[in-house]
Amino acid sequence: MKNTDTISTIAEFDAGIHNPARLMIVYLLSRNKSLDYTQLMNYTELTSGNITTHLNKLAQMGYISVIKSFRGNKPNTAVKLTELGARAYLNWGENILKALPEATKQNLCNSLLNSLRAPKNPFLSLRDGYPYLYAEQAHYLLRGFYGRGVSLPPKDESCVW
Repeated sequence: MKNTDTISTIAEFDAGIHNPARLMIVYLLSRNKSLDYTQLMNYTELTSGNITTHLNKLAQMGYISVIKSFRGNKPNTAVKLTELGARAYLNWGENILKALPEATKQNLCNSLLNSLRAPKNPFLSLRDGYPYLYAEQAHYLLRGFYGRGVSLPPKDESCVW
């Protein structure tokens, strides 16, 4: 990728998600069906006024939906990531990946290749839904031959939220 391509990719970063506070919110919502206002405040450690401002901004962009209800006699505000928000987060991750230094991209590729295990049945592949990839398949995946390629940040399966 040429320098001008990287510069234009950086210029296309979604400022709505690229803000650190909003990125934390979108990250948490991408790994959960729904979180309530108090949970988001606790996880992000943002103040009530600060998180309200960022939630309003994300809602205006259509990236989240805010559902107000009651649990017993107490008001509850649930927040969910919309399909538009999920796509914007995916695009943000892909743009970050494109803007990374080549050495970092190579390190990511090498660590992915080193962590792979060959399937017991050599006839199964990623397209068959098999969870393990051959090194060649991982190389193609990183280069974007299966779909749009790898997006960052990857989903953390050990996430407790």
